Amino acid sequence: MNPQEDIYVEAFPTGKPAGKKTEVKKEDKTRGYKLACLILSVLCLILLLLVIFLSTKPQTGSHFCPENELRPIPPTCSLENCQTLYNLPSNKRACQHCDEDWLPFGGSCYFLSTFRLSWSGSQKDCNDRGGSLAVIKSPEVQKFLSEESNLLYWIGLSQTNQTWTWVDNSRLQKSYWAENPGTGDCVYLFTDGHPEKNWIRKQCSAYTYFICQM
Repeated sequence: MNPQEDIYVEAFPTGKPAGKKTEVKKEDKTRGYKLACLILSVLCLILLLLVIFLSTKPQTGSHFCPENELRPIPPTCSLENCQTLYNLPSNKRACQHCDEDWLPFGGSCYFLSTFRLSWSGSQKDCNDRGGSLAVIKSPEVQKFLSEESNLLYWIGLSQTNQTWTWVDNSRLQKSYWAENPGTGDCVYLFTDGHPEKNWIRKQCSAYTYFICQM
């Protein structure tokens, strides 16, 4: 081996030129970059499809009203509260739910019996239904009950020791006595009379129809 061959062997110990190794390494790096780009592209496509799916999925949760339609819910439900809250006219009986055969008015429910009992028997029947004989403390309730029928109905007013008291133990303030109210310690409503003057006194043992309130 001559000196020139020794120099050539030392420069290329594997017998191959160094330039080919460099080219191989570059090709490996390029393949790695392409693979990484492919994986990232697939991930981006999956994320895009997921976003599209979620944006088109029907909503099954709560539906929100426009801001100007939102209303706070009152802790208790009454006609007056609902009228104030929703600006309802006075003839709307909103937010009231009464059982069958009961009439809603002014935040209460009223039952007009179709059979007769004594005053105490009527009060017991009303208690069994979850209420009491009707208590009339406003002209609106008086007018409403007076216009519902043309019969005689016990109401929850009675006299003890010359003091007129409602069944809720409150004393009589506003009255609607007939021109000739009669005598007796209990009161019935003569619905065929004028709403301003249709209370008649009667003996509590007498039998007539009655009005329950709940």
